[in-house]
Amino acid sequence: LEKGELDLLDSSPPCQGFSVSGIRNLKDERNDLYLQTKRFIKVLHPKVFIIENVDGIIKGKYKGLFNYYLSELMKLDYKIKWKSMNSLYYGVPQKRQRVFIMGVRNDLGKEPIFPKHDSELVYMDEVINDVDFHSRGQFDKKLKKVTNNFSYTITKTPSMFFVSNGKKRKPRIDELKVLSTFPNSFKLEGSYLQKWGMIGNGVPPKLTERLGETVIKNIFN
Repeated sequence: LEKGELDLLDSSPPCQGFSVSGIRNLKDERNDLYLQTKRFIKVLHPKVFIIENVDGIIKGKYKGLFNYYLSELMKLDYKIKWKSMNSLYYGVPQKRQRVFIMGVRNDLGKEPIFPKHDSELVYMDEVINDVDFHSRGQFDKKLKKVTNNFSYTITKTPSMFFVSNGKKRKPRIDELKVLSTFPNSFKLEGSYLQKWGMIGNGVPPKLTERLGETVIKNIFN
C-alpha cells in the first residue's frame, strides 16, 4: 500500500494493564503499545482509524494516561472523538463496556461518528437454551436469571458458570460464541481454555459490524 491508500486501520492494544479485573499496573510495558498504533497511523496515513480498549483506561489513575494518548493522536492530521460503548445496545446479548477512539483524516472533511443505540435489545434466553441462571464466578457467586437479562462480560479467565436444571456447569464454546455474536461457522483453534480466552479477548462481531457500517455509510458514502 502507498501512504494514504488504506481505508481503515483497526487496533486493539493489549488491555491487561488497564483492566479492572487485573492488577492495573501503570508501568505495564504493554500500555505504551498505544504509541505503536500512533506509529502505524503516521506511516500508513489511513483515511480512518479505530482504537479499542477496556473502559478501565478512563477510570481512576488511568485518566491522565488516556488523555496523554489522546494528545499524542491529536498531533496527527485527524479529527478525533472517543466514546464508551456497551455492546448490549448493538445487538449483543452481553454486557461489555469498551472505549473506542475514532480518527478521520482531515482531508476527507468528515467528522468521526458512532452508531446509534438499538431500540430493541437481545437477551440471553433468546439465543441459548436449557440455561436457567448464570454467574460471573470470578468476582462473586451471585446467580442471575437468563430470562430478560444479559450475559456478564465474558473475560479471558474461564470463571463464568451456568446452572441448568439445578446443576452447575461450565458454558460450552458454542454458547460463548453466540453470546458474543460469533457465527457458529466461525472456527476457533486450540483447547477449550484457549478458545474461551480468544472469545474473552475479542470484540463482539456485531458491535464491530455496526461500527464498520457507520463508517462506510457516513464517512465513505
